[in-house]
Amino acid sequence: DQALPFTLNDVAPGAVDLLAPANGAGTTLQPQLEWSTPASQGTTDFLVEIATDPGFANIVYSETVSGPASTVVSAPLQSSTEYYWRVTPSNACGTAATSDTFSFITQPAPGDCTIGSTEIIHFFDDIESGDNGWTHSASVGPDTWVRQISEANSPLTAWQSDDVAVISDQRLVSPSIALPGSANLLTLQYYAQRGLEDGGAGCFDGGILEYSSDAGQSWTQVEAARLQTNPYTGPIDGRFENPLIGSDAWCGDQGWTRTVVDLAGLEGLNIQFRYRLGTDSSVAADSWRIDDVSVQSCGLEEIFSDGFESADISRTNVTE
Repeated sequence: DQALPFTLNDVAPGAVDLLAPANGAGTTLQPQLEWSTPASQGTTDFLVEIATDPGFANIVYSETVSGPASTVVSAPLQSSTEYYWRVTPSNACGTAATSDTFSFITQPAPGDCTIGSTEIIHFFDDIESGDNGWTHSASVGPDTWVRQISEANSPLTAWQSDDVAVISDQRLVSPSIALPGSANLLTLQYYAQRGLEDGGAGCFDGGILEYSSDAGQSWTQVEAARLQTNPYTGPIDGRFENPLIGSDAWCGDQGWTRTVVDLAGLEGLNIQFRYRLGTDSSVAADSWRIDDVSVQSCGLEEIFSDGFESADISRTNVTE
């Protein structure tokens, strides 16, 4: 004889209460959702739904959980977004009433403006309409920087510099950008793609990012601590005459990736940025591509000065 599992349900389950995250709380991009066990035993399934609106017209996540009264959202949600969730218990006898609806707000990603604030764009170039004040040159070796249309983040054109098999120091310089005198979460953001010769623990060929506040008379490399995403890969190898020897750089292969650079402390300056690709004396690879460059900050969403969002600010005093 063999024992077989057997569950007898003689009544539909009761409703559940949502427990965590607390209503309106902030949470991660893959939160753990928890709810109470129904008062009536015998629940076999919980339908968990997440939507971008309280009416659940746009459900972005749906999962049926069997057993424990909790689940971890399996795919990352969007950052800095308010979501709504609910749970519906069921068993073989029927479906219970759906729980009350709770909301949660996902954490901001680096460079995101939080809910209640909006992006303020101080500079943007999608590289689609000419050089727009960008310049390029090489202090040694060939200058291969060019606007090309074979690979781009969006929609068609990006800057590209080739990883050549000779010593080179190839430089792409942005136009001067006037940074605001005061700003909240001031960042440089851009997308990059690369296929540059790595060196195991470091880089044989590699790219770095610099900035200047004196019209290009002097340059400072963007420190690793300013990189909120996409950190440097490692130092440039010192054995093969790369002009960037010892500098922390990006190398290896990477698809289009957003880089967010913290510009705190540079407010009020006129800044230029310089992308430098350094190559050594041998072995070519692919290239380094830059697209969709912006400088932005975050500000409060504007409402009318009286605090009401309606444009009709007339008031009538009524006395009963």
